[in-house]
Amino acid sequence: MRILKIRSYQFRNLASVDLDLTGNAHFFLGANGQGKTNLLEAVGMLTALRSFRTQDMAALVGWKTQGGAHLHFTVDHPRMGETEVAIAIEGRSRTVEVDGNPVDKLADFIGTFATVALSSQDIQMLRGSPQLRRRFLDLAVASVDPFYYNALRSYHQALRERNALFKQRAAPALFRPFEQLLVQAAESLQQLRKSSLAYLDRHFQEAYRVISPEEEAPELVYRPSGQWQTAGEFQALLDANRDKDRARETTGIGPHRDDFALRLLDHRAREYASEGQQRGLVLALRLAQMHWIHEKTGLSPVILADDILGELDPQRQQGFWRSVGSGHQLLATGTRPPTGPEGCAWQIWQVEKGKIVKGAGA
Repeated sequence: MRILKIRSYQFRNLASVDLDLTGNAHFFLGANGQGKTNLLEAVGMLTALRSFRTQDMAALVGWKTQGGAHLHFTVDHPRMGETEVAIAIEGRSRTVEVDGNPVDKLADFIGTFATVALSSQDIQMLRGSPQLRRRFLDLAVASVDPFYYNALRSYHQALRERNALFKQRAAPALFRPFEQLLVQAAESLQQLRKSSLAYLDRHFQEAYRVISPEEEAPELVYRPSGQWQTAGEFQALLDANRDKDRARETTGIGPHRDDFALRLLDHRAREYASEGQQRGLVLALRLAQMHWIHEKTGLSPVILADDILGELDPQRQQGFWRSVGSGHQLLATGTRPPTGPEGCAWQIWQVEKGKIVKGAGA
């Protein structure tokens, strides 16, 4: 997949951007705070209509802007040919059109236009809260499996209803219809998360070996919330915890509290891995996502590398280039011009105060 044109209006500080992209390697160069990451964030919206930086849609619209933000992309898609995608964001809502036709079901859109964002903030997937790792897993799996997206949506709808009943002090009989939906969706989610994480783990280990030649036995380990395997067993857990949930007015166990761990040499990487090892692990996780998308969908996702190349040591930089290969379009950012890989024909763009102009080639 290739992005041929990018048009952005009032997206964060990108008041008006109009770019024609030729070639596979584009580098957006500029000081911090000029809009480089905003551009990659805009492109990342193509995959799931979500930002890789925030869950607050309102934050994506430029300050003092009336009428919301608008994005328009021309994409060379291997199955659909040259395709126009328009995304409008207003307040906390967004709409999308493909070749002028409105998209009514998000499940029909997610993953059609594949991108993978690699950011210096990815380190928080290892160091931060379980919510960040769940968000990564949910977006990664939903982008290749519409059934997963539907199960996730059903689960959270039923979860919201169950929690609302606790706040309303509702009678026990009112819970059962929503819990039936909850446990069915939960069973599907757990099965899909287990199988997907095992699939990702294989690519993760391969990517890490390319980045680091040391035998460090990297591993992704699923950490479900609660010990259960079937819908019936999950229902039994809900029943056993009902009094606690009623007191807290929220559901304390289930897939919405799942987690997974990144391990190295059979230890939790968060506590035992060095800074370089930790950055190598989260980079390998994103590269695993890239290879997984290609294997599952046949698409070569566009790689959005946000200011990561400069913070990798030379060995990991070379491993990154080997893993990405030459089959992907690459949009990268940085405060200094790129130094690799050998033979790469970079197109350089200068970014300053939300304006982007073509610079001299590297």
